[in-house]
Amino acid sequence: MSRPKNSEARVNVSKKLLAINSAGTVVGRLFDIAVMVWVIQHLINRIEPDEFQLLPVVQSISLVLPLLTRILTNGLVRYVTDAYARDEHKRITTIATSMGVLNSIVAVIMIVPVTLLCWHIDSVLTFPTDRINEARLMMAAMLAPVLLSLPTLTLSVGLQTTQKYVLLSILHAIATLARALLTLALILGLGPKVMWVAIAMAAAQLFGHLLVMIFSLRALPSLRWKRGYWSWSVVKEVAVFGFWTACGEAAGVIRNAADPIVLNRLANAVEVNCFHVASIIDRQLRALMVVVLSPIVPVLTTLHATDREDQMQRALIRSTRIVLWAGLFPAVPLLIYRNELLQLYLGDAFKIYPQASLVVLLLSLCYPWTFSVMLFYRMALARANVRPYTIRTTVIHVFNLALTLVLVGPLQYGAVGSAAATLICESLGFQLLIFPLGLQCANLTLARFAREVLLPGIAPAITVGAIIWALYSIGLVPDSWSLMLGAGTAIALLYAPACWVWMDQAERRDALHYVNRIRERIRKRNQAKNNMS
Repeated sequence: MSRPKNSEARVNVSKKLLAINSAGTVVGRLFDIAVMVWVIQHLINRIEPDEFQLLPVVQSISLVLPLLTRILTNGLVRYVTDAYARDEHKRITTIATSMGVLNSIVAVIMIVPVTLLCWHIDSVLTFPTDRINEARLMMAAMLAPVLLSLPTLTLSVGLQTTQKYVLLSILHAIATLARALLTLALILGLGPKVMWVAIAMAAAQLFGHLLVMIFSLRALPSLRWKRGYWSWSVVKEVAVFGFWTACGEAAGVIRNAADPIVLNRLANAVEVNCFHVASIIDRQLRALMVVVLSPIVPVLTTLHATDREDQMQRALIRSTRIVLWAGLFPAVPLLIYRNELLQLYLGDAFKIYPQASLVVLLLSLCYPWTFSVMLFYRMALARANVRPYTIRTTVIHVFNLALTLVLVGPLQYGAVGSAAATLICESLGFQLLIFPLGLQCANLTLARFAREVLLPGIAPAITVGAIIWALYSIGLVPDSWSLMLGAGTAIALLYAPACWVWMDQAERRDALHYVNRIRERIRKRNQAKNNMS
């Protein structure tokens, strides 16, 4: 494949832009996390367990429809970015038109099964009789935005293609703020009910999609519908790619959605809520990492489209190392202070969910395996070769589901059983199935990956964790939010130099460059204030 001329002018693959885009996505996602954490804490001490379980269980079922629609939409960013890197704007219009027509047809067809699912939700899940109508309304609220936005999803990928992730994060933050304000108004104005969370979420999703679509069309004008540009070959190409990526995501949905459903059917509401509360940070951290890594997919796609394989390999090594540093940083306080954190967060409800601490421990132990393979999937997306990865991840998560059914059903381990199944399957499955495939795709040896990624990526967390555990064992235990904040600050102050020790020369040079730029801006700002005074 020949390298397109001036491709760099169209798609910027600089480390600076990638860092800015990733930082922008982090800010938006952290705000979203803060909103959800507050909502859960506010509701769990004010409503009955039978009502609270509606939120995680209905959310789990509502993930099915977005999974089906991703067959139609997952290939959009990849193929539009590839066309953009090659300056093929006519092909961009063809992709948008072809998939837009198909998505519209599917949205109309899906109205009937979605309606039946909402009405017969009590046949799928177990609820008290007086909660069935509430569950129906929540399900309808969570699925409606998916159907309504599906036809125009082809017009909303312009910001990802042109790497305007900071703007994308700002738009998502605006939608999240709208959701937070609406949730707050409904809960405080009409009373604490989980139903308000679903209604506010649906309204915010539609509002956010409209914002993103408007700015996406401005960023990439060729991303539009046009008569005569429909192409069956494009539909087939994008849909086949979307099918395999959706199958891979189906494995993730099995992991995320199955636990509340299995606990609902085979255990009770307390176990459902215990797992949901204990896995808040786990779910949000994994979702945050997915969002943080989203800017790298267009970069890797462009590097692949322009035959820069060495740069792809270096990007994978460096990005995986950074992901491990970032992902394992919260694991240190989670593992050591999990009891204190849950007692502070849940208050009196901690007595109802004493097993939550063990669930947090088991899920946190997954992180070294989970974060070390995240870039492998992005590499497969960039190469449009996700089928082998999808098959392996599906095997892992199907086995996870089977083991969960055994541990929760016959063995009656409840939420702890669900978490244990995840730990066993991810730790063994990723080692045996994903590592060999990812290393082959990246043309890396295990020895090099261990030397340049795993050791420097995990060592800072082990070092800082050992120090904090030693202090914890001699009685330095934070038992208030202020002390917990102080402990978190201390961990950060220890963690930064520990990461510095394991950085390579290029990373240290970049880190010093950013620090010096910040210092220079502060100096100029102070100088300007002094001149004004």
